[in-house]
Amino acid sequence: MWKWLVKVARFVCSRCRLTVSLLPQFVLPYRHRLVDAVDRYFRAGHEARVEMSDGDLLRRYWRQWVSHVGSLQRDTAWPAERPLAREPIGYWEQMAKAAGNMQAVQKKLTGRFGVSLLRRYACHRKPERVIC
Repeated sequence: MWKWLVKVARFVCSRCRLTVSLLPQFVLPYRHRLVDAVDRYFRAGHEARVEMSDGDLLRRYWRQWVSHVGSLQRDTAWPAERPLAREPIGYWEQMAKAAGNMQAVQKKLTGRFGVSLLRRYACHRKPERVIC
């Protein structure tokens, strides 16, 4: 298994000292696997999933996706293609088709809607007011 070191740009506001990190679009926040690895697992058949060395971790990610899909559809109403797929894997594939790949989906979700593929994090929310 490959191990990567990803350098993350961090910015600190000189007035309020708030720190903001800028993740590359191929990284999921607070996750140990890249977007492409999660995508491969989600799209794989049952037999292929069993063979994956990090299957336990990726199964956990799948459960998070399944529990997050409803709020993601409700909060974003994206992509524009209708109807939105009801099954979690169908919605995953629908988003990939609309954006071109899952990295682009992650970028769109965080940039436009303030949410990640697997969860909504406080770091993605837009501030209600300018702090500094």
